Amino acid sequence: MSNWVGGNGDSPANGYKGGWGLNAPNSKVARKLSDITASQPGPAMTWVLLDERPESLNDGYFVVEMNGYSSTQLSSVELVDYPGIAHGGGCGFGFADGHSEVHRWVDAVLSAPMPPSTRTYPANQGKDVRWLQDRSSH
Repeated sequence: MSNWVGGNGDSPANGYKGGWGLNAPNSKVARKLSDITASQPGPAMTWVLLDERPESLNDGYFVVEMNGYSSTQLSSVELVDYPGIAHGGGCGFGFADGHSEVHRWVDAVLSAPMPPSTRTYPANQGKDVRWLQDRSSH
């Protein structure tokens, strides 16, 4: 499940200890449906569930790092978890409006047979992470 839907809290006041989005002031955790309908990108573009790679499974949510996110330009990106590649080099997504789709990864970073140990990438290698960011609550 997306860390931006339900999530573990996004502010220090809620006991939040991670850095996912603390430098992205326009990102927030959607805790109820009205939070999704009142924010961008809206229910049809907000993913809730995805297929995560077995090598990446470590908890109950999938982190999309939003630090440095901009809707107008790519910035360096960081991966915390890795989405699946079992569906023709992509993975399945379930969106807040109820529809689902398979997205195929274009960057070598996400389509590699094994996730790399490096987790931060320059913007020119981050098109897939940007795709995830654009479809996360902000």
